[in-house]
Amino acid sequence: MRFNQIDNSDMLIAFLERQATQHSFVFHYTKVDALKAILKNKTWRLGQARKMNDLHEYLVKGRGAEALDNIYTTCFSFGDEDNIAMWSLYGKPRENAVRLRLPYEAIRDWLKDLTSSNISNNLSQEIIQSMKISFHDICYYLGYMGERKVLSDCPLQQDICDSRCKVCPEKALLWWSQRNLHPEIVENEIHGLKPELIGYVKNSAWAYENETRLSIFIPDIPISPNNHIDIPVSGELLENMQ
Repeated sequence: MRFNQIDNSDMLIAFLERQATQHSFVFHYTKVDALKAILKNKTWRLGQARKMNDLHEYLVKGRGAEALDNIYTTCFSFGDEDNIAMWSLYGKPRENAVRLRLPYEAIRDWLKDLTSSNISNNLSQEIIQSMKISFHDICYYLGYMGERKVLSDCPLQQDICDSRCKVCPEKALLWWSQRNLHPEIVENEIHGLKPELIGYVKNSAWAYENETRLSIFIPDIPISPNNHIDIPVSGELLENMQ
């Protein structure tokens, strides 16, 4: 199934999860101190969605502040090309910047073991069994859902965009170099993102990241006191990380 042929949210999720398995390597831009912590503690930290740098993804498109407390994420970038924007965002100060390269095979084996691992933060086995672990690519929404498609004033003086309007740029879903012209498949009836797609779709302003994301969805738990959870890192992943 090609990206431009997707016509419902289930197909989109399946596509993004399948594509994540096709990357030979993914890259993680971070700081040397974070790398030291990974090696010392043999854990990988996932931050709570509330602490992410793109709250627009949850508060505007997702229409669900409650999602901020139930999703924990770490982000990677696919594609072998060096990405100066990623260095600038996640590698400050530059003297303390590092890019980690991780082979997908090692990540795959790591995630297989996670479902039965004792995850830190004292999560109960009941919570661990109810959580969903997802390794998936991100797709990007070009346009505004049911609202202004651009930040400037509407040339027609309309408060809300009409989906039939051809004055503003065309809405679309973007993934890598591909485009899907049916962005309505991700919108719910109140012009927000469908709940099942929260964590899978971002604003097109972030499309340069070519993001692959490891997310843990943990329903109905109190906010983590540290706004993160730490998951054990396999020896295989450490040995194959460059």
